[in-house]
Amino acid sequence: IITLAMAGRATRAAASSSKRKAPPHIDVKYEEDDDAQPSAIPSKVRAIPPHFDEVWRHIQEMRKGKDAPVDTMGCEMFRGADASPENQRFYSLVSLMLSSQTKDQYTSQATNNLIRKGLSVDTILDMSDEEVFECIKMVGFNKKKVGYLKRTAQILKDEYNGDIPRDLNGLLRLPGVGPKMAHLCMQVAWDDTVGIGVDVHVHRISNRLGWVHNTKLPEDTRKELEQWMPRAFWRPINQALVGFGQTICSPVNPKCDKCLAVDLCPSANKFIREITKKKKMTKVKVKVEPKKDLDEEEEEDVDKDDDDDDGDDDYGSKGAHKRKSTTRTKAKGKGKMKQPKDAPLHIVTEEPVAYGVGESGTDVAIQRKDVTIEKGGIKVETDIVTK
Repeated sequence: IITLAMAGRATRAAASSSKRKAPPHIDVKYEEDDDAQPSAIPSKVRAIPPHFDEVWRHIQEMRKGKDAPVDTMGCEMFRGADASPENQRFYSLVSLMLSSQTKDQYTSQATNNLIRKGLSVDTILDMSDEEVFECIKMVGFNKKKVGYLKRTAQILKDEYNGDIPRDLNGLLRLPGVGPKMAHLCMQVAWDDTVGIGVDVHVHRISNRLGWVHNTKLPEDTRKELEQWMPRAFWRPINQALVGFGQTICSPVNPKCDKCLAVDLCPSANKFIREITKKKKMTKVKVKVEPKKDLDEEEEEDVDKDDDDDDGDDDYGSKGAHKRKSTTRTKAKGKGKMKQPKDAPLHIVTEEPVAYGVGESGTDVAIQRKDVTIEKGGIKVETDIVTK
């Protein structure tokens, strides 16, 4: 009986299952749009970092002067008015290949040396290794780059009819060409932005600003930036951050005091603490000359020698050179500044920044070469600073 009941239930379940219809298949198709922009906020990684727009505006403001080496010596500067389009693209590729581990000044010099030799694919192939080396000897890894240029020129002649590859993968196949070079070459040579060119400056600053999660390599930084950064920023971000890194956000001792985005930078406090710690350890050794009385003739000589065009003498106030006695102090080397016994004392530091002990016994930062110490503390005629 139990077996028959179970069999009956199984039969009814099978019949019921056969009556249920499978869900209809929906074939979803998407229109292809060549101009489609990727989402600015991809869900799989992260949202746009806080204050990104504000930080970007500050960086643009600081870069208005176009005063960084990249602004006058970047790869886009090597166009050649009389050069063919193929040669102009080759100029861009060559300058990028030479730029690895090299300052812009030397890259520019080497590229211009080759251009004066009539830079082209055929020219590189016709030149001897020694001739190419002589043109680029100022760049880093110059011997390796001679080989890269020779092999690349041969590939371009054999496979691309003397032009450079039109796609990213083709560029990456060339000897000595990495992702940064390939992406920048696509932008400059072909006016086609397919990714972000990330060099050491973009890598370093993106980590300092918290735009990426402590990436170790520039290529990791590129991938993470592209996952959230609006595509409109992909091309300008390189030159903006490279110039910012060359002038303000330098690898060592960044100029946080000159950065407009310092209040929005998560790394600023760290660097400010490091700079302050170093400054507190900087001291100067002071030699105090004994006082001597000046007779009238000596006083007249001081009158003539110390008189400035603006009517102020070296002591920082009008008429101070008529004092009958003075003590001069010169800063040399390192050590602790001695407590001045008589005031005023004139201090001439040989270092641009000097630290010592003022009359009140507190540490005093002297950021100008000429200052005057008076009773009761520090008096500085220009810009002195902290106690």
